Amino acid sequence: MDGKQFEVSLKFNQTAGEFLGVLHQPLNEKLQAFFESEDAAKGADSFFAQVAAGVSPAEASTAELIARSPYGNIEKLKLDLQEAAERGWITLSETGFTATENALKFTDVLVGMLTEYTVGLEKEYALDVVEIVDGLSKVVSGAEKAPFNLKPAFTFARNYEYEDKTPSLLWVRRHLITLGNYRDDCHLAAWSDLGVSGIEWETLTFVWRGEAGSAAELAEKLPFRNYEEEDYSQALEKLVSLGWMEKSDEGYMLTEKGKQVREQAETQTDKYYQAAFAAFSEEELHALIGLIEKLTAVISPEVEEGA
Repeated sequence: MDGKQFEVSLKFNQTAGEFLGVLHQPLNEKLQAFFESEDAAKGADSFFAQVAAGVSPAEASTAELIARSPYGNIEKLKLDLQEAAERGWITLSETGFTATENALKFTDVLVGMLTEYTVGLEKEYALDVVEIVDGLSKVVSGAEKAPFNLKPAFTFARNYEYEDKTPSLLWVRRHLITLGNYRDDCHLAAWSDLGVSGIEWETLTFVWRGEAGSAAELAEKLPFRNYEEEDYSQALEKLVSLGWMEKSDEGYMLTEKGKQVREQAETQTDKYYQAAFAAFSEEELHALIGLIEKLTAVISPEVEEGA
C-alpha cells in the first residue's frame, strides 16, 4: 500500500466504529432489561459465560484469555473466574473453563435477541449486504495472513462466528468486531517486545495522551483494570527508570525518548493493521468504505430537525 491506501485503511477503521455504534445503540437499550433480570449473568460472569459458550463443548483456555487481556489485573481476573464458577456460570479446571447449562442458555438468549434485531432491520430496510460481507471476508482473510504471529484477540473473536454463513447484517457486525480485535493485536504486537507490562504500557499511553499525570488519576480513570493507586505508582517509577518518563511539580510527563517509543509503536500498529488490506486497491477499499457508510446512514435513527 502506498501512502494514500494507508490513509484509506485507517478511514476504514473509523467507518467500522461508526457503523457498530449506530447498530448497537438501540440494541443495547433492548438488552438492558434482560441484563437486569434475575436470569442474566452480570459483569464478569456475563463475559466468562459468553467466552465459554463461544467454544463449547471445548474448554476455553485461561492462558489465552489472559493473553487477550494484557492490560488488566491478572490476579483479579483469576478471582473473578473462581467466583463465576461458584455462581454456576462456568466449570473451572487447571487449564481453563467450560460453559455450564446456565451459560449456554444465557448466551442463546443474547444471540436470539441479536438475531431478531438484525433480521428485523434487514426486513424493514430491505437490506442487501452480500457485497459488504464479501469485502469484509476478504479483509478478515488478509488479517489472518498478516505477517506477525501475535493475534490472541483476533483468534478469540473468531470463536464467535455464526454457523449460518448466509451473508447478513449479523456477518457485517461479526466481521467488523473481529477486525477491531485484530487492530488490538496490531498494537499489542507493536509494544510487546519492549520489556514492559500491560499496566506500564497503558500508563505510558495515558500520560502520552495527556489524560493523566499521576497514579491517582490513572486509578480513577481505569477502575475496570482493577489496579490500585500503588500499582500505578510502581508503573510510573518503572517508566522513569527506563528514561521514558520524568516527574515534575505538575506530575509525570514523557521524556523525548518516551515520546519516541510511544509514537514508534503507534506507527508500527498502523503498519501491521494495513497488512489486512494488502489484497485491495485504493479504489476497492474506498468502495467498501462507501458501502458501509451507506448502510450506516440507512439504519441510523432519524434525528429531528434542529436537534
